[in-house]
Amino acid sequence: MIAHLEILHTVTFLHNLIYFRKAEDLHKNLDNWIEAAKIYAEVKGENIYSCFCKDFVKRHFTDVNNLHVLDAGCGDGEYTEMFRQKGAVATGCDGSHKVIEIAKNQYPHCKFDVADISKQIPYDDNRFDLVFSNLVLMDIEGISTTVKEFIRVLKKMGNCFFLLCIRLSI
Repeated sequence: MIAHLEILHTVTFLHNLIYFRKAEDLHKNLDNWIEAAKIYAEVKGENIYSCFCKDFVKRHFTDVNNLHVLDAGCGDGEYTEMFRQKGAVATGCDGSHKVIEIAKNQYPHCKFDVADISKQIPYDDNRFDLVFSNLVLMDIEGISTTVKEFIRVLKKMGNCFFLLCIRLSI
């Protein structure tokens, strides 16, 4: 387990070099996420951390058939589509209208909603079996509302899964 954490720490550091340096000033407000999403889309195929996350999700979420999954902060919808292909009833949400438009065009068989996850999200209580959030929560100031909303929309015995990248100063 320690070796796995060391590898993850190294991968996180490499991700910082590739992604955060390019998008450092874009994380200040939601409108700038459109530009940050474009940068991420350009580097995600070659980004070690992105590849690690995709591989992790493919290997660890093998039994999601008929589960209701919320991809919170879905960006271009790639993970929403991954869950849908595995048989989940997947819904993606993101705070950017333009990013959701891109997701809907790329993955027309998925359901996408515009929703700012730093506020109340437009879903019923106890709706989802899994709330998944990839590389989003580390950029939300005061995430207590977000976490409370995730818990609210989760079914009893549901699961939250977040992938985070934390910028470290060395």
